[in-house]
Amino acid sequence: MKPLSDRLGSLSLTTFTLVILLLWLTWGILLTNSEAFYRGFDAMNRTLLREWLTSETGSTMLKAWFVGLCGVMVLLGVNLVFCTWKRIFNLLKVHFTAAKLLMLVVHTLFGLVALGHFAGFMVGFRHEDVRLKQGQSFQANAGYEIRVENINFS
Repeated sequence: MKPLSDRLGSLSLTTFTLVILLLWLTWGILLTNSEAFYRGFDAMNRTLLREWLTSETGSTMLKAWFVGLCGVMVLLGVNLVFCTWKRIFNLLKVHFTAAKLLMLVVHTLFGLVALGHFAGFMVGFRHEDVRLKQGQSFQANAGYEIRVENINFS
């Protein structure tokens, strides 16, 4: 029997996870055909994730769908880490080529982009549809204010 690290870094797990991700996203697309779920997705996009998940409003099914999506992405991330560690680093030790180094860079950048995207959901402020002209201001959360003092087209 293979060690757990080999199974977590296997290409068959990658393929399985990507198929599940494709089916999960297809289900999300189908959910948006319903007006109620469309409004739920819109509300999710307009607020920070932690606020949306803890709010009393919103569909429990949509929140469960999103938690499931996060679970699939975590599995893909674990697979990425083990695959990168087990396969690509070992390949670089034995037969170093520019193509293998490029694959390591691509895998690393994909992981960093996914982590940054998730962090953008969780921290900071989210305000949609704020349009300001010169001299106008907008009162953001926690006492912050955004003010446009000067617009200069050069």
